[in-house]
Amino acid sequence: IELTNRCNLACTQCLRSLGLKPYKLGSLDMDGFKQLLDQFPHVMHLSLNGFGEPFMSPILFDAVAHVRKARPWCKVLIYTNGMLMNEENIAKALRCGLTELNVSLDGGTIDTYRRVRRGGKLDVVCDNIRNFLRMRNEAGLSHPRMGLNFVMLNDNEGDLPAFLELAHELGVDYVNCVTYAT
Repeated sequence: IELTNRCNLACTQCLRSLGLKPYKLGSLDMDGFKQLLDQFPHVMHLSLNGFGEPFMSPILFDAVAHVRKARPWCKVLIYTNGMLMNEENIAKALRCGLTELNVSLDGGTIDTYRRVRRGGKLDVVCDNIRNFLRMRNEAGLSHPRMGLNFVMLNDNEGDLPAFLELAHELGVDYVNCVTYAT
């Protein structure tokens, strides 16, 4: 369920950035979210985003908490660009019941990251990841699990080894790699 289609970056592979399908920007309200969720009473795994940045949704943390209360068996995850993971948002993410938080980097070097994740700052995202892991560890929690994503494009495929080294250095729980190259 996409909570918002708003985003603070303009990544090269994103359909929003390509302008192939213009659409209105907006966010789902809590009533609309509950109506959608009610259509899936036995959902086991729920991703709360699509092309938007979930931390830009005004209902993100309430939506996660609602799912975890209404369907405690359900895994709830988000994919984020990591730019808005300040300490306040991290604290809320740790409290609301989120089970997985995936940060999409798509690069392991500043040059590749800057080229693919237009508008993002790799140093800020890495600091946010470190803060998240530190705060989670200080709270004695094992969840949400933290993963890094690498969408392999023609532009960044040579950066995969550097990405894996960065993931190791940051100490994340896992990595995902998907191919989008043509």
